[in-house]
Amino acid sequence: MAFIRVPDTVRASLVYLWSGQTVVNTFNFTKAGGYSASDMEALGDAIISANNTDFMPYVSNELSFQEVNVLDLDSATGPSVTRNGGLPNIGDVVEPSVPNNAAMVITRRTDLRGRSYRGRVYLPGMTRGSLADSVIWGTTRMGQMAAAYNAIWAAGTVLGWTHTVVSYQEDGVARAEGVATEVTAITVRQNVDDMSRRLAGRGT
Repeated sequence: MAFIRVPDTVRASLVYLWSGQTVVNTFNFTKAGGYSASDMEALGDAIISANNTDFMPYVSNELSFQEVNVLDLDSATGPSVTRNGGLPNIGDVVEPSVPNNAAMVITRRTDLRGRSYRGRVYLPGMTRGSLADSVIWGTTRMGQMAAAYNAIWAAGTVLGWTHTVVSYQEDGVARAEGVATEVTAITVRQNVDDMSRRLAGRGT
């Protein structure tokens, strides 16, 4: 697909290794008036700090946090920075994880309705002890993961970034320019969800 510009917006990709499989979670941030490569580096470092403090203590030691890549979405030739200070960092919980395809899902919500204005993140490395039973997550772990997500959101906000959902299509047709819409709330799904492509050997 041809490059579609998203004004004043970056994509921050959190890269993990999980039982030999590369796993990537992405967050979009928009900064009115633009940004520099050093702004992107500061954002990446802030995300690492927040993730190490609020996410990694609650996940299995089978998960390893490797780096954060921050990519300029405003221009096809804009900067891309990788931050990995203090990494890799493995999860603090010495307990087997659930299978790689199983995940806790957080939904990003905006003030607009429709699929173009919401998004999801599939959290990796949940421990088996995080389960209340075979199909739902325990409420304590759900609260911890919501707090971890909010910490990454806040890390961007403190630096002047707005957390956003990016849409590249409308009714199945590519937009001339991507649309970034501010995230205003999140919800945590209690049912265990699935991301089949995270199974070992299938890709990221």
